[in-house]
Amino acid sequence: MGTRIWVNAAVAALALAMVLLLASPYAVTNAQLSPSAPVYRTCDRGEVSLVIALSWDASALSGLLDSLDKAGVKASFAVTGELAKANPELVRLIEGNGHETLVLASGMEPASAAGAVGEASGKAPYAVFCGDRDPALVARVAKGSGLRVIAATVDLASAEGTFRELVNRAGNVSGGMILAAEPTESLELALPEILEKIKNMGLDIVPTHKMLYNNNGGI
Repeated sequence: MGTRIWVNAAVAALALAMVLLLASPYAVTNAQLSPSAPVYRTCDRGEVSLVIALSWDASALSGLLDSLDKAGVKASFAVTGELAKANPELVRLIEGNGHETLVLASGMEPASAAGAVGEASGKAPYAVFCGDRDPALVARVAKGSGLRVIAATVDLASAEGTFRELVNRAGNVSGGMILAAEPTESLELALPEILEKIKNMGLDIVPTHKMLYNNNGGI
């Protein structure tokens, strides 16, 4: 009986520890433990980052850039190495509008993809974004490349549902989160309202690099 009570208490303590761990933005990133660990969110409670994943030449991109510009928001665009090689002017358009470009995990080896994105943008990318790929797998493949591995806290799932559903999903945002989206027509329609909703929560929307490395030089 005594052993059973001790085991139950240990299990309860472990469960409580896991709840506290997941509730902590410091713990969720694991970034302090290993530079190669995927970063899902940061400790900054006043900022969020929007990462738009580009794996094709999206017709919605122009409208997205216009909405971001009107809202005074800078975002992060994750681009595959394949797209950067095939359409480097798209990468230059993004950078020319003041946004940052990351590498989007794809079939291309991360270091090679980073070279393609860097050649197109004129800047060496610092991170690879997992997109819909398994973060642990991306971290293993990217190990030794010098790229930080970024994963989404919340996926707006902009390839699924109406623009109104996308706006509703943005209501689950809180400080330190990394939001993922795709350049769909629904996102193009919803983005102005999404940006306004997030700002009305008292949150600033910044490029991922600023949220990760601003102020204290680390996560």
